[in-house]
Amino acid sequence: MKKFRLDVILCVIGIIGLLINLALNLYAYIHVDPVSSTPLEEGWWSVWLPSYLVWMVFLTIASFLGVYQKD
Repeated sequence: MKKFRLDVILCVIGIIGLLINLALNLYAYIHVDPVSSTPLEEGWWSVWLPSYLVWMVFLTIASFLGVYQKD
C-alpha cells in the first residue's frame, strides 16, 4: 500500500474545501441571497470569511509541513 505524506493530504483537503466553498458562495450569490454572499459586504464577513479562513489554515499547515518534512 502506498504511503501518503501528511502535507499532501492536507493540501488536497484544503484545495477541495476551498473549491466547495467557492462553489457554494457562487450558488448563494446567484440563487439564494446576493446581499450576504457578495464578497466584502457586511453579511459576507460573518458567514463566508470564517469558512475561507479554515481552508486557508489547512493549506498553510500543509505548506509548513512540506517545508520541514525530509524524505
